[in-house]
Amino acid sequence: MRFGELGDGLRPRADERLREAQSIAAFGMNLVRAMLRPGIIGHEIATEVLYTMTKAGAEGASAPVHVNSDMRKFCDNVSG
Repeated sequence: MRFGELGDGLRPRADERLREAQSIAAFGMNLVRAMLRPGIIGHEIATEVLYTMTKAGAEGASAPVHVNSDMRKFCDNVSG
């Protein structure tokens, strides 16, 4: 069996998992939009979004969830 043939068998499952992950991420972004209002802090949004996405089936975030609410703080979390 060639490696390509083995990969062909895995591709449909991987594609399905990617679609599922994208759907959960879109659900999280829609929640962010719904939560935006004056007075809410980024930590509240990040906590609720991560919790809700985990309940929807996410196994965790691929990167920390940061919500920037001030242009002066836009790059605070960037290292390099």
